[in-house]
Amino acid sequence: MKRVKLAAAGLTALAGLLAAESSVAQFERSRRSVSADRPTLIYSYWNCRTGIIQAVNGEAEKGRITTREATQKRCGNRTQPVIEVIYTPPANFRGEDDVYIHSGNGQKRIYLTVR
Repeated sequence: MKRVKLAAAGLTALAGLLAAESSVAQFERSRRSVSADRPTLIYSYWNCRTGIIQAVNGEAEKGRITTREATQKRCGNRTQPVIEVIYTPPANFRGEDDVYIHSGNGQKRIYLTVR
């Protein structure tokens, strides 16, 4: 009986380790590649219901974030108002940069690799 309890405890511990391993994998962030020599559109915000978009701004750890009003084909509309978020890397920079975008919906973090 002791062996059965020991085996069950061992299997439970193994299952816990496997579950922890898979949960760590799901939180790994993929990095998006962007060009080092030009500004890149990295995100867009729009509202299909009202067309009204709350304020959007952002910051990067190393680069620069700007926003601009534009239109894109969204919501079945060719001229849907959007706010585009543009990332510009520093001169001669290559490597990883993290971007934080703030909007009325909260904060979004984007992971970039400048190549």
